[in-house]
Amino acid sequence: MWVNHHSMFVLIRRTDRYFLLLSVFFLMCIAFLPFPTAVLAEYLPEPKGRRVAVAAYSASFILIALAYNAAWWYAAREGRLLDPNADREAVETISKRYLIGPAAYLVSFGLAFVNVWASLAVHGVLVTFYILPVRKPTARRPAI
Repeated sequence: MWVNHHSMFVLIRRTDRYFLLLSVFFLMCIAFLPFPTAVLAEYLPEPKGRRVAVAAYSASFILIALAYNAAWWYAAREGRLLDPNADREAVETISKRYLIGPAAYLVSFGLAFVNVWASLAVHGVLVTFYILPVRKPTARRPAI
């Protein structure tokens, strides 16, 4: 999550107050993540509490994914905060890839009430999906 947030800034060259607020909200969501992770670790071995713990964990990721998308889409919309020479293909790739997050985490949230292991498997698949870069985003610089 931190790395993907950092990767946005290869393409983003300007900022404004609204983007900073969205970005801070995103980072606050990430800073909160150790709490649902600790709850998950505590209740996963206990059949009575594991469904709610996995659901809370998944809900945290829904919020993080929505916050990330809000920051990205605010910056990328009509190139608002992007480098004028930003690689358009990279912008489109990022935009498409990160729309998957909120929907997939919503699926994992629903699965938490049906099968906690399937829910956690969705998290594992998403970790793998987001770790592997599809293409390295670049900002093309004009030759001097």
